[in-house]
Amino acid sequence: MKYILLAAVIIMIIGCVTEPQYYQHDTKSFRINEQTPGNISTAISAVKSDIPSHYTGYYLLHDPIEALVARASLMSEAQHTIDIQYYIYKNDFTGTLLFEEAKKAADRGVRVRILLDDFGSFGIDDVLINLDQHPNVEVRLFNAFQRDRSLIGQLIFGFGNTTRRMHNKALIVDNQLSIIGGRNIGDEYFGANPDIVFEDLDVLLTNPATDEVSRSFDEFWNSIRSKPANKLIRKSPVDHELVVKSRSFRHCFQIPNGKEYVKAVSQRLHLMQDRAGDIPFFWTESEVKFDSPTKVKKPRDRYDLMWSTNLQPVIDQLQKSLVIVTPYFVPGDAGVEFFRKLRAKGIEVKIITNSLESTDVPIVHSGYAPYRNELLDMGVVLYEVDGREKQKLEKDSLRSWFASRSSLHAKLFVFDDQTAFIGSPNFDPRSFYENTEIGVSLHSNDLAQVLDNALSDLVSEDAFRVMKDDNSLVWIKGDEVFHHEPGASWFKRTSNYLMRFLPVESQL
Repeated sequence: MKYILLAAVIIMIIGCVTEPQYYQHDTKSFRINEQTPGNISTAISAVKSDIPSHYTGYYLLHDPIEALVARASLMSEAQHTIDIQYYIYKNDFTGTLLFEEAKKAADRGVRVRILLDDFGSFGIDDVLINLDQHPNVEVRLFNAFQRDRSLIGQLIFGFGNTTRRMHNKALIVDNQLSIIGGRNIGDEYFGANPDIVFEDLDVLLTNPATDEVSRSFDEFWNSIRSKPANKLIRKSPVDHELVVKSRSFRHCFQIPNGKEYVKAVSQRLHLMQDRAGDIPFFWTESEVKFDSPTKVKKPRDRYDLMWSTNLQPVIDQLQKSLVIVTPYFVPGDAGVEFFRKLRAKGIEVKIITNSLESTDVPIVHSGYAPYRNELLDMGVVLYEVDGREKQKLEKDSLRSWFASRSSLHAKLFVFDDQTAFIGSPNFDPRSFYENTEIGVSLHSNDLAQVLDNALSDLVSEDAFRVMKDDNSLVWIKGDEVFHHEPGASWFKRTSNYLMRFLPVESQL
């Protein structure tokens, strides 16, 4: 998305564009009561009998196949409702698999609501309008574009309006279990892309957190910015379902070890079916933080509407350390000042982000790079993920089967080894001011320790420590020392340097 949004700033296309499509809903729909009886609620109640009622159960989903299987298996167990909310939804193998599970649920009588950002899902109208024909499925598109006008033209002439997007990522089943985190829906998020796999993190949540995730979904679903697909997509419904599914499966079999991937997914699906009561949840206090959909039409100084403002209490209580994991890191002057104040209090700040070679959006790296010296000077610890090809690795894991290169995509914060925040926001201007986001704070020393151990392994095995040597940057990993961006070609380094002069930081 960031490539196209930034291109919209500098490409001049002649055209006439109106305001985004708004829609006053004749009827609104809402989440079911969290006390509604069902198999999932019964299973969770059984394991929560000795747990305080205000505690949320959580389970981390780091492994990409487990993250896919968890989504599919939850939908297969749905009895009442499925709510799907994503920024990017691709019509590939994993996207088709999950839509198939949603349709099977609808066939059983489950109400399915699908809400997608219209930029991230643009180009799959045929699939969406066919799903919308099902009597138990409704599809809506957030901040929708007109289909009879140029997409790039609408981005340019609607700049500052059409460029503000719904970046939320959530799947909710029966208002009992939800999955939120960094993953969109696409093969690269679930280990099925032969070229790249995103190192990502989601968290599976019980109530009371799930009811808050559902409340957020309802606000977006009933927003005037969410337009029904059948009011927007002017196409005669044609059943492409079998064609789409066949194409997707053929695509999967064409990738290296594609059959093994399908087999692994199928086996884990079988194991996880009807096992909501067997998920090894951990229990703790939590708060779900999310933006209102009104954020995208309000001034950018409305800090009261921002998810980040809701984290201020835990930031004010910081005493020892802050760890930030973000694939897209553009602190800006305000972020630098934020870190300076923390360092002045003696708080350790550690940031883990992508290197130039590992990032999937190099221009974002150009927005981050100019701040490295100043951050290092104040004592901020910087790590950048090693993005060099890993063909030399033993093929002993699904991760190494399906991708020669990985890119960090997880988004999380760890405060004082006591609280973890996991969700969709990056540490960049788009997440703070432009897009809407969602995440959850989990107050657990055990979780913070688990994440700290995992991140320690990550930086020791798969990341460079960025430091200064005689006022020059150096990248250190084990015995390796680099004096320029590791793995990046001269042309890539030069072009990335030149990108720094584009006046686009606010859109990064």
